[in-house]
Amino acid sequence: MSIREKWWPVWLSSAATGGYTLTSYAVHRGPAHVPANSHEIFIAAITVAGIAVAFLAALEGILLSIRETRLIARLQELEIYNALLRYFSSAINSGMFCIVISAAGLFFNASAPQITHRVFFLVWLFFSTLTAAMCFRVTRLFSKILHD
Repeated sequence: MSIREKWWPVWLSSAATGGYTLTSYAVHRGPAHVPANSHEIFIAAITVAGIAVAFLAALEGILLSIRETRLIARLQELEIYNALLRYFSSAINSGMFCIVISAAGLFFNASAPQITHRVFFLVWLFFSTLTAAMCFRVTRLFSKILHD
């Protein structure tokens, strides 16, 4: 797998977080703005990340169950199989971390945001975007493999 394939989720997450920060400074003339409905956003993130983790675990199970096929032998020969399994693990771990950090976000009072709330929201935004990008990468690569 190429360097671009490996790192694009991190680049996208960094760009999204940086873009949000710059937009927030431009619109609100101050540090990153925490949305008033952040509790609903965190609850939705927990739900979506939980579904994504279950979906990815099922896909990884399918990939491991077809281990004795010509397709998997060819992937192992091209040294893609282990990278794909690492991508699955990274996406699942990132999803679990997204669930944990979203649950922690439920304890912040959005009506009186402090600088720690703003920093936490930016960290959460980075990891949420990272999780979404990693899930997309794994799903796209898996469907590409199955269609070839």
